[in-house]
Amino acid sequence: MIIVRLRGGLGNQMFQYALGRKLALENHTPLRLDTSEYKTTIRREYELNHFNIAGDVASEEEVEQVTGSNKPPLERILCRLKIRKRPYYERRVVQERVVGFDPRIMNVRPEVYLDGYWQSEKYFSVIGDTLRKDFTLRQGLSREGESIARGMLDSQSVSIHVRRGDYVTDPIYQRLHGLCPLSYYIEAIGRFERLLDDPRFFVFSDDLSWARGNLELRNAATFVNQKETATDCEDLILMSYCKNHIIANSSFSWWGAWLSANKGGLVLAPSMWFKDEKVIPTDLIPESWQRIKTSLI
Repeated sequence: MIIVRLRGGLGNQMFQYALGRKLALENHTPLRLDTSEYKTTIRREYELNHFNIAGDVASEEEVEQVTGSNKPPLERILCRLKIRKRPYYERRVVQERVVGFDPRIMNVRPEVYLDGYWQSEKYFSVIGDTLRKDFTLRQGLSREGESIARGMLDSQSVSIHVRRGDYVTDPIYQRLHGLCPLSYYIEAIGRFERLLDDPRFFVFSDDLSWARGNLELRNAATFVNQKETATDCEDLILMSYCKNHIIANSSFSWWGAWLSANKGGLVLAPSMWFKDEKVIPTDLIPESWQRIKTSLI
């Protein structure tokens, strides 16, 4: 059995699931998802249940079995002393130690509990087709979503994701993540205006009023606003119907672009992902995507 600890928002949960799915397939073992984080936090909620995923939610007993937390205290201490000599990726509980791809993680074997963010496609790109099937909506698109998707497929569509929300209101998130400045979006939009004969922009944001008031969109534009009728999962999947993408420093739009079926499309991403310069993800942005040099604010 492989158990993956889920935490964070939808995009983070997808990264965590993707690594677990790859390792479970490779080792011919069940995948379980530890969702206990969402019993105590009101900031986020478990959202993968909206997709056709293959992993079941782990029971408390399964987590205790794999992590060894059900053992008597003395036995737990002895076990910790014993495994200290092992490489960390050969232990029963494997915690992420680097920001970016760590090839040693691919050596883990059941039984194991994975605790990290695992934000690199190098962990799971070889099962891309499987993940694209897993990350389809259980309920399908809403009627409004189907209409928007047709518009994306019938045009030179470009998704734009503007992430603000807690990146603005939460001091900790603001210091760590920061915001893509307006200049980043103006530069990215300008590139597509020069590249495509008749681009049509589809704007996704947790602050659509800011996006409407600040983005300079001279071509046709649709501001996707389904908050009353659709889940975040539907917005992310809708994003993937676009042929090209302008993403924010957000795992949400990262997945919207990565899941796109249009392999010939262009994805533009900010050169920085974290405002905190101590956190440098070395390979979060796929090599086929283009970066726009920018400083986060």
